[in-house]
Amino acid sequence: MTENAALPSWRDTRTRREIEEFVASVTDGPGAVPVEERVAVFDNDGTLWSEKPMITQLHYVVEQWRAAAERDPALAEKQPYLAAVSGDFGWLGTAIDKHYGGDDSDLKVIIQALVGLTDGMSVEDYARSVAEFYEVAQHPTLKRPYAETVYQPMVELLRYLELHGFTCYIVSGVSAISCAR
Repeated sequence: MTENAALPSWRDTRTRREIEEFVASVTDGPGAVPVEERVAVFDNDGTLWSEKPMITQLHYVVEQWRAAAERDPALAEKQPYLAAVSGDFGWLGTAIDKHYGGDDSDLKVIIQALVGLTDGMSVEDYARSVAEFYEVAQHPTLKRPYAETVYQPMVELLRYLELHGFTCYIVSGVSAISCAR
């Protein structure tokens, strides 16, 4: 990517100009920051990819609960498997609301079900499971692969920073991924 092709979907706004001015201030002249010290950190959820109607990681978990209930139909009679099988996620939302209100009774049920998904699973098998999910999963309302539901301006910003020697990290409450090249 050339300098002129950077940020093509960004309008000429104050935000864009401030980003460009900041990058110029740390990459050129007497205030230049050494390349090895240029770091940018981004949160992924809602910034780089969609988090509505549910975060991508939750979609993965729901699909795993659904598959577990298909293998063991008795699971489909209790939460959170019932929510996964029925597609009625109100119970999950209420459980989170209860947690924020200080009642963790349903949160314990969720955690137990989460632990059950990976109990005895190797890291390699887990990675394979996640990769398989992303090969076929579609955004629930947009009906396209998750790889097509990223926020293009933010992807452009990452590439722009990398072009200027930044090491970029993407983090969330559930993961940390280096996207340095």
